[in-house]
Amino acid sequence: MDSPTDGVEAIKLWLTYASRADWLTAVTDGNITVDEASGSVSLRRGVLLCDEYGRCTRRDREEIGGAVVAKKEFVLDRADVFGAQLCVAAECRDQDAVLEILVNGEPVLYRCPAQPEYWEQGWVIVDVPVGALRQSKNEVLFRTVKTGDWCLFIEDCRWPNRSAKSKDGGRTWDYHHLGFTGSHDGEYLVRLRLDRYALSGMLTSPVIDVAELIADDLVPLPTHLGAVRTHVEADLPAGTGMTSAIRWGSTPSYSPETWSDWRSAEDSVCRCDEEGRYLQWRIILSTVEPTVTPMLQRLVLELDVEVRHNAVDGSLRKGRKQSSVTFRGSFPFAHQPANDRRLEMFRQRWHLEKVVAGAQTDLERMIHLRQWARDQWRDGWDSGVLDFVPPWDAPIILELASRGLSMGMCTHYATVFVQACWSLGMVARHVIIRQHCVAEAWSNELMKWIMMDVGGDKNDETRMTYHIERAGIPLNALELHRAWLQKDFDDLRLSPPEAEQVFSVRDRVHLFERWAVTLREDDLTTLSPGELEHGMRSYCFDKYLWWRDAETPELPYFSMHSDREADFYWSVNQTRIHLQAKEDPDTVDVQLETVTPNFSHYLARQDRGPWRRVPSYFAWSIHCDDNILEMKSVNLFGRVGPVYAVLLCLPSAWSGRSTR
Repeated sequence: MDSPTDGVEAIKLWLTYASRADWLTAVTDGNITVDEASGSVSLRRGVLLCDEYGRCTRRDREEIGGAVVAKKEFVLDRADVFGAQLCVAAECRDQDAVLEILVNGEPVLYRCPAQPEYWEQGWVIVDVPVGALRQSKNEVLFRTVKTGDWCLFIEDCRWPNRSAKSKDGGRTWDYHHLGFTGSHDGEYLVRLRLDRYALSGMLTSPVIDVAELIADDLVPLPTHLGAVRTHVEADLPAGTGMTSAIRWGSTPSYSPETWSDWRSAEDSVCRCDEEGRYLQWRIILSTVEPTVTPMLQRLVLELDVEVRHNAVDGSLRKGRKQSSVTFRGSFPFAHQPANDRRLEMFRQRWHLEKVVAGAQTDLERMIHLRQWARDQWRDGWDSGVLDFVPPWDAPIILELASRGLSMGMCTHYATVFVQACWSLGMVARHVIIRQHCVAEAWSNELMKWIMMDVGGDKNDETRMTYHIERAGIPLNALELHRAWLQKDFDDLRLSPPEAEQVFSVRDRVHLFERWAVTLREDDLTTLSPGELEHGMRSYCFDKYLWWRDAETPELPYFSMHSDREADFYWSVNQTRIHLQAKEDPDTVDVQLETVTPNFSHYLARQDRGPWRRVPSYFAWSIHCDDNILEMKSVNLFGRVGPVYAVLLCLPSAWSGRSTR
């Protein structure tokens, strides 16, 4: 950019969002869909009415039949839908038993399929006659001929009080004494999937560094946003609407001290009356007619930007930066706090530092931990003396399963591995797949998540654990899912190689036909909200995030799905560096941001010198010739993240005062 040596330069900048890739840089509230073909943005089609999470055990059940009738109520704001499905978590003891479902008095009959598809096992899924639905309250009754042929499941919760039981064929109803012992006060696991659009949805951009956009790969000059105009192309059928807003700030991450509030961008001009080089936009789509949606095709931001020049312009104009691109998930993830005393107890009691002793990389540490976890107990798929399924709590699992007192199946092997990783400062999580539970952990060296199968081998003689590689690179769940869809197995290999004597690569990849991730891994601090007996019956817990794509449609009984890769694979332990030139020719301002869980501090070094602790904002002293600044984050466990560097290439005739 050629610019004057003094004064302020006014620059006009346009930012355009029109493609699917553009829109997927933004996070959503889960009610937004970006069409793969057209790239247009609309409200999500498909709404699940669900009054519970599915947090129950196999014993929290209601046997219906004879005079015992169950009722579930749903309240609809509108009854205008394209279609509807009733999803009931239920079990049938007699293949010939018929479940009669009455939706506002209209009967629907259901008979157990002889061989249900895997993902429908444990669920009764029936189409609801659209004409039977009403605005406001809807009653769904469940009854059968013989007692015990069918049972529903119950989650305890006092509100919203929409499940009831009758012992006299429906003449009287009890909302507070459910279950075969009458001890439950809660909701039946009955969900209603409505084929209609969500009433509102929100799309929020990542933080935009306007100064870097102008400077490109050069060191940005002091930059100030003056005014912002929004230009939108959208189809807004009757009953739909759209609002837009912006906010701006002086720091790369939002803070109420350094950022403005959201301001409406509906006016022709929104003036940024506070200092700032960072910007975010937000769009909210809405409808009052559930069968129509607004369609957003294009958004253009027209920015008036002021760049301040000074007498040293040109001195710092050559620059190159190796900094991370930060991807953020739309769904918040709860990390295990580092200061939890039970985490420290787990690490010390089971000597986990010794388990990973000698490992030089994160991948090697994962391999040590996964095999250690699998070796801790046998007969994991036996319910144990106590006939008990432990919660996702590694110390409890280790104490009980290792003594043959409880179950310790794949879920629990994955839990011990995941929490062992966290206890050593590594980021890990559970992954739910077909009839199995595995783990993923983050590698700083490879800069990616890696799938680890800890409890896939039920044979206590081999106790094989493994990961899957392509061309020597370990794969994650999404890569394995795509390999399954494309039937691309030729160059996939299990590691270690001897795992292929136990497993078939194709069979293991098949397990990733569908998959989901947890959105919290703080179970050593709190077990809620969590699934009480994961794996003891068909999946019904509605707090996992499921992947969807064109070949993998949504499961109707779950509410959270996404096809946005960053929602599953957000940035971890990465540091982003923002620079700004100053009037003083000896220094450059540095601002840092990171997504490091349990973040402690930053370390920096200049020109390959010693590493020193630095704040998130500091002045970098520079000199003639080449200047190198390297940065990395450190978490509360003392583990460091990847190194990112900035190289400033200054001419030998540079006019600054500093020397080497």
